[in-house]
Amino acid sequence: MTRPNVKLTKKQLVLLVIIAVGLLVFGILTAVSGAVAGTQKTQYCAKYWDSDGRYSMVSVFLPEDSGLKQEKVKQLQYTLDQALIKEAMEAPADNARLYVAAYSVKSQVSLSSQRAKSQQCTAYGVGGDFFRFHNYELISGSYLMEDSIANDQVVIDEEAAWKIFGAIEVDGMTLTYNGKEYIVQGVVKPQDGYKAKAGGAESGTVFFPLEAIGQDADCYEIIFPNPVSGFALKQVKEAFTSCGYSEDDIRVIDNSERYSFVNSAKRVLKWTDKGMAFKALKYPYWENSAIAVENIVDLLTFFRIMFIIPPIAIVIISVICFHPIHRLKLLILRIAEHFRK
Repeated sequence: MTRPNVKLTKKQLVLLVIIAVGLLVFGILTAVSGAVAGTQKTQYCAKYWDSDGRYSMVSVFLPEDSGLKQEKVKQLQYTLDQALIKEAMEAPADNARLYVAAYSVKSQVSLSSQRAKSQQCTAYGVGGDFFRFHNYELISGSYLMEDSIANDQVVIDEEAAWKIFGAIEVDGMTLTYNGKEYIVQGVVKPQDGYKAKAGGAESGTVFFPLEAIGQDADCYEIIFPNPVSGFALKQVKEAFTSCGYSEDDIRVIDNSERYSFVNSAKRVLKWTDKGMAFKALKYPYWENSAIAVENIVDLLTFFRIMFIIPPIAIVIISVICFHPIHRLKLLILRIAEHFRK
């Protein structure tokens, strides 16, 4: 049995090439977009905490003159705990936690040691599980953690270690800030990625307990249960509202789906609004870096949309024009028109 000789017309070949090229470019841009977004490790903390996608990471940025005090942090925790109790959500074990949070503020400090005097360094006052959210590579010692944090311990990066002590492995040594001695608990590598540097990350950084800096936190981050889409974001917003903050004064972001195609496409549709700031907020370097990557992803999304529209349009039009159901509808319409005459 011989096969029927099916020959494509020039028009059909052109359409097939358009479909193939559109799908190929869309796939390449999707892969590039994923690789670019993947550089922002902080934005994917929720997946590291729970790989099943039942958690979301939410960030809250506050005005400098209305930062988070320790009592506000405790009030937030109580409100969030009550929200989980109301939803009958419990930790799987006695020592387990349903969520983790961190808060921080940036400052500039003058530090000294027995070797060096009055060294200017960037400082972050941190609380909660800050280093669960921010992937500073540990060189020696250990991180400051929520369940072990002490008011006389600090973590420094290796450039700060060289400036203050002239060495790198300095955990256990002491430095002086504001007349008080602090023990170096760990040494980390500085953030040296291009986007981190462009966002304001600085080498020569020291991480203090928030109380030591004497400033209120202007950044709050939390990995929170998200059994249904939007649950975590809603609970965090309501918790801050109950603590006296207005949504008009703060910015609340669900980071977990920040770089998804759908959310990126929504931002592309509102492209003219990008860069318009209505809130007096000062973002830390990791958020500036995330925004820079967000802009790149959105640009790639724009081109993804442009290249995927022609193949989709060709397929839809082909189905409408040549599908047997359409032919049947035409036949019915012709029969009906015949009987009307």
